[in-house]
Amino acid sequence: MNGEKQGGEIFKLLPQAMKDIGAIPKARRAKGGGINYRFRSVDDVLNAINPVLTKHGISLSTEVLEYRTGEHTEEKARGGERVIYRATLILRIGLHGPDGSKVTISSAGEGLDYAGDKATNKAMSAAFKYAVFLGLAIPLESTEIDDSDREASSAPKSEPEPEAQSQASKGNSKPEQKPEQKQLNTTADENAYSENLGELCDEVRAAKIKSLAKNLGFGRPELVKIVQKRDCSKIAELTKKQADEIIANLARKAQDQSVPFDPDEPGDKAKN
Repeated sequence: MNGEKQGGEIFKLLPQAMKDIGAIPKARRAKGGGINYRFRSVDDVLNAINPVLTKHGISLSTEVLEYRTGEHTEEKARGGERVIYRATLILRIGLHGPDGSKVTISSAGEGLDYAGDKATNKAMSAAFKYAVFLGLAIPLESTEIDDSDREASSAPKSEPEPEAQSQASKGNSKPEQKPEQKQLNTTADENAYSENLGELCDEVRAAKIKSLAKNLGFGRPELVKIVQKRDCSKIAELTKKQADEIIANLARKAQDQSVPFDPDEPGDKAKN
């Protein structure tokens, strides 16, 4: 962030505007093709900052400093070829005070598109959104926990059965010993068995990882590094849990870069 006309009114107005904007929630949810996560769109950001900037008399300007486009052809998993169009740019945002003082924020954006007419728009949206987030220090919502994560973290811990305790407290009567039954019902033991003794990554998950990585422009070296972080040398050695984690991470990165999801890709219909 760069400032001009030191001591200008913009430096007094910005802290007030930042306080009024507050957190911008992840009000949208991406679904389909095994993907299910929350995100904020550029529309959400504009709707949140516009009334606040107007209230404080702050105007906004944008300027593209650098702009590049390119394209490449890739083979589709089910045969045929397609062209992917890519646009990258550096966007500068200016926040102007009523007295002419100004603060500038610069951010990079990247967009991919199959049709060829939206790559630049996606790059602009990504650059603008993150320039606003970083330049105005937009806070994250403290309640942004996925429903499944919230249920897992709030699940009650298993307690000893009250009947066994009451029987142990009676005179000479001894409670029934059922150690084997408790071991069979231990969820942690079942999860450990599932993760460590089989349950390897299947073909659907492997295809999904390769598809997402290809859409993101990752080559073989980048994909190998991702797999090696899980102490594996190839995708087939991953567990299903590790594969699902990689798919979720790649999907989030794809959303941040506005990468479209192609319904023709393998794995998209398998989970629906």
